[in-house]
Amino acid sequence: MLKVQDLQDIQKLKKMGMSRRAVARALAFNRRTVTKYWDMKPEDLKPTPRKRKHSLEEHQKEIERLFKKYRNCTKVHEELVEKYK
Repeated sequence: MLKVQDLQDIQKLKKMGMSRRAVARALAFNRRTVTKYWDMKPEDLKPTPRKRKHSLEEHQKEIERLFKKYRNCTKVHEELVEKYK
């Protein structure tokens, strides 16, 4: 996904009369990427949020509970290692 600034650069070079291939070379993008964004407006560029699962997500409540109890990350780590070895 391109940044808004990259899209603006493509549009600026397009207005200057450069070809898609020349724009791709100038900005170090693939020619297909430039073609994809050639007629796009900056307001059309929307970020796609990534939904990644974190490795500790399933243990989050237990980690929070232990941290409230001990207020010490080392102790929390020791407790978790002991429980899940």
